[in-house]
Amino acid sequence: MRNRQLSTRQFTFSVILAGLLFFLPLQIFSQVRVNTSIDTTQGYIGDVFHLSINAEHPKGYTLNAPTDVQNLEDFSVRDVKRKSGRTQSSVTYSLAVYDTGRYTIPSVNVQVVPPDTAEKPLKFSSEPISITILSMVPPDAQGLKDIKPLMDLPAEIPWLWISIGAILLIFVLLAVWWWLHRRGAEPEPEMTPAERRQSAHERAYKRLRKIEKAEYPEKGAMKQHFSEISETIRAYFEDRFFIPALEMTSTEVIRAFPEHRIEPDISEEMTDLLTTSDLVKFAKYKPSLEEADRVLSEAYHIVDTTKIEITTSEDEDEASDTDESEIEPEHAFTENKGESP
Repeated sequence: MRNRQLSTRQFTFSVILAGLLFFLPLQIFSQVRVNTSIDTTQGYIGDVFHLSINAEHPKGYTLNAPTDVQNLEDFSVRDVKRKSGRTQSSVTYSLAVYDTGRYTIPSVNVQVVPPDTAEKPLKFSSEPISITILSMVPPDAQGLKDIKPLMDLPAEIPWLWISIGAILLIFVLLAVWWWLHRRGAEPEPEMTPAERRQSAHERAYKRLRKIEKAEYPEKGAMKQHFSEISETIRAYFEDRFFIPALEMTSTEVIRAFPEHRIEPDISEEMTDLLTTSDLVKFAKYKPSLEEADRVLSEAYHIVDTTKIEITTSEDEDEASDTDESEIEPEHAFTENKGESP
């Protein structure tokens, strides 16, 4: 009796185990889905078609697709890209055809491999897809024309006519250059050192007003703003004090101030202007709008304080009433502070 009970239990266990072994693969198989897609079914010769095989599977499974597809005889495989995820994987084939007509992309065999190597891979085949390759020639186009025959070249190159044409071209270019040069602005007459010195502030004012009108800081062009102010003041000092400031570094310009008896307040403003400009130009310093306005104001103040003021006729009449011993007859102008003797 006892042996019969054991046999019954063993039979029941065997049936359950056999059911699990039979239905478990079916359940796993039902969780795997494979579909095929293509970006377009119509194109021209040489166009690339992207055939994608997408698989949805449980975690741990991978999609195994061949790189070298043997049965794509009419198609050229340009590229193969794989993408693997936790529950989704895909492989994309870039295909091309080099003849017109209607073609069918055959099935591609793929496998969904389980993480356990003891289990067999699940095999799938992609769906065949038909595509159409159109001709680049319109349907109503006529036949191709014959190639034109080669053009006969002259037996001898006419160097004489080529030389004459080159000479005439050079003459015309020279004539145009001369005409443009003549109609351009007349060159400014060369000034004497004294004239340069007296009119230095006028050129500086003109350039500073142009810089102020350009509104470089508001446009974000800080480097151009500070560069033009620095160059303007350097040119002014070169004309006004004969300091070669355009060819000197900022340190060399500052060191030249005592030799030319530059007032301490002017020297301090000039040092701040040159130092800030160098920081903006070479050290990528980003100044504020207030600093940009301050440096422009310093430039105006430097010119205002050191410029040479021309004596007017009214001043000469008033000076005639003073003591003649106090007048220097050789001087035609008065000078502000900061001028070198």
